[in-house]
Amino acid sequence: MIIVGTQQTADSNRTFFERENGHQYWRSDYFESPDGAVCSPQAYLIEQPATIANPTHYHIQNQFQLFTSGEGVIGRSPIKPLLIHYAGAYTGYGPITSGTETLNYMTFRAMRDPGAKFLPETAHEFKKGPKRHITYSLSLMLPEQRQNLSSTELDWIHPPEEEGLAIGMVRLPSSATCRITHTSGSIGCFMVVIQGSIRFGDRQISALEHVFISSDTTEIEYCCGTESAELLMLHFPPTDMVYQS
Repeated sequence: MIIVGTQQTADSNRTFFERENGHQYWRSDYFESPDGAVCSPQAYLIEQPATIANPTHYHIQNQFQLFTSGEGVIGRSPIKPLLIHYAGAYTGYGPITSGTETLNYMTFRAMRDPGAKFLPETAHEFKKGPKRHITYSLSLMLPEQRQNLSSTELDWIHPPEEEGLAIGMVRLPSSATCRITHTSGSIGCFMVVIQGSIRFGDRQISALEHVFISSDTTEIEYCCGTESAELLMLHFPPTDMVYQS
């Protein structure tokens, strides 16, 4: 399975929501999640207005979040661009509170999730099992570094784990071609363009657009455009067996 998330699609379905708990936000989905597939990926942008809190909650699927603009806190930890946050299934986190400006963050999942389960209201639905948090701050190349990039580089921000979880940065010089490589054990990978652009088939994928590639899809190539590019690779482990019953 290959699914491309584009800004054009996200712009076409941008919708405002307001929950009873006070959480206000705009949501823009980059593609429609498929039904009845081994993977049913999701990717969407949340635009959370200033001084709004997204209360403590959990999801029933593994997910990555990429904070792209604005500042705030997650729990007591500061948020600044470009923070990567991984939360495993049934792992509580938050609240996510925006600062004096709108806080934007993207959510990526390999498996579709029915929605946030807020605590303590849904504590009776909480399941025992492994809990997991990971956070990293992403460092990007300076313009002159990108201009002088002469070969493809792979930097493991979080090296591959046995069950497939991994975070990597791929840096491509202009006109370079690269091949998707899945980590052992993962069920799929999101390739997110952070700087520059790439060509994927007949599509140009620009900054913050992305491609999901399930692990049963191999031998996939992509190429850089006329300028160098930096790509964030988010490799997903399967949902833990204890949560699949």
